[in-house]
Amino acid sequence: MQITIDGPSASGKSTIAQIVAKKLGFISLDTGGIYRSLAYACQERGVNIRDEDAILQVIRNIEYELDRNVNGIPLHRVDGKDVTGFIRTPEISQLASKLATIAPVREIANQIQRKIAKGENVVVEGRDTGTIVFPEADVKIYLTASSGVRAKRRFSELQKNKKISLEEVLLEMEERDERDMNREISPLKKAIDSIVIDTSDLTIPQVAKKIIKIAKKVKKRKTSWIWTKLIGKERSSAGFLYKLNVLFFYCLFKILYRAKCYGVENIPEGAAIVAPNHVSFIDPPLVGAFYPREVHVLANQYLFKVPIVGWVIKRLNVHSVSGTAQDASAIKAVSSVLLKGNQVIIFPEGARSRNGELLPLKRGVAMLSSLTNAAVVPAVIIGAYEIFPRGALLPKLWGKCALVFGKPLFWQTYQSLPGGKKEQQKAMTDDLEKALRELQIEYRKKLGRL
Repeated sequence: MQITIDGPSASGKSTIAQIVAKKLGFISLDTGGIYRSLAYACQERGVNIRDEDAILQVIRNIEYELDRNVNGIPLHRVDGKDVTGFIRTPEISQLASKLATIAPVREIANQIQRKIAKGENVVVEGRDTGTIVFPEADVKIYLTASSGVRAKRRFSELQKNKKISLEEVLLEMEERDERDMNREISPLKKAIDSIVIDTSDLTIPQVAKKIIKIAKKVKKRKTSWIWTKLIGKERSSAGFLYKLNVLFFYCLFKILYRAKCYGVENIPEGAAIVAPNHVSFIDPPLVGAFYPREVHVLANQYLFKVPIVGWVIKRLNVHSVSGTAQDASAIKAVSSVLLKGNQVIIFPEGARSRNGELLPLKRGVAMLSSLTNAAVVPAVIIGAYEIFPRGALLPKLWGKCALVFGKPLFWQTYQSLPGGKKEQQKAMTDDLEKALRELQIEYRKKLGRL
């Protein structure tokens, strides 16, 4: 299990990471300490900070170790020497921050971190651990605090080793924040799926307790091997009602309709819009049951006002919208879901087909992709119209159906096209429609032979 704790200088990351790791029995991986250790090695060897070749020569030839077993406190060693007590000075902090702007140095540091964390339960703290180093971390925390509060904390820490004024610490901290947030390479920023905790008015034990509670909840979900076996690892950490719903409909479609699924290998990581054709009421549960990842869906806001129904559907990753995918309120709601790295089902036709044939597509899916950079996954539902067509009161009890996922479309492909954004969105919409029609033709034939 991987827990990342990111945030600006003196937000409490290192101390809190150590407490959380100790309480959970995890390894505490001090990312900042790694950079400071590399900076210390360069300083000791008198390397010119502007000489990138010399810096890389030193860093590639030193032996860095993280001693994880001394009173639960991580010790940093460079060529066998314990440098932990030498790497918290302002000079080393400044040098480490400058080294962090050199891409090859960052990659070396990232490799060190990944090597230490491989196959381990770790708590990793730094500035880009949740965005760059461990983007698939199970828990991502972003700690923050006002600059005044952080400066007082660092001032108290530095007084032990060197006489320095609070004003100097505050100035140095603000300069570092500016540099870290605006650097071109791996700038300090919140991961879209991180949990933000403001530590300004919280004690260290209070923050640690919050993170431990979050981690235990996630760990409990992840270790549910029964659900992993039943519905797959990617969905085993979802809420109980969601998992139960997926299992029920998966079994139902398999037993009654001999449902098949193709093209799962085309589904990308991260934010994505699943864009299926729409022919029947059974389309949403069919896609949700066979989609291998936890997925979100949209529903009209009036459903959330129905007693009990509203409570249930919220726990099935259903989000309230007041109109179609092109309405401003809907765009805002869906964008919020996608920007958190989630995957969402949106029917691009905007309505169910009356005859099973594909309707002209609306521009909403392409618009959302342009706003969020979410990939678009073409998906075709075959056989659902024959089972439960529009206008029928009840579905047929037997039949066969299939769900097919095509190769994803990426907004970056269309950004370079001539014309404005509307023309680019139209091009993406046209390609999506073409992909859906081609998949429909190909797999209708295939389903007929099953």
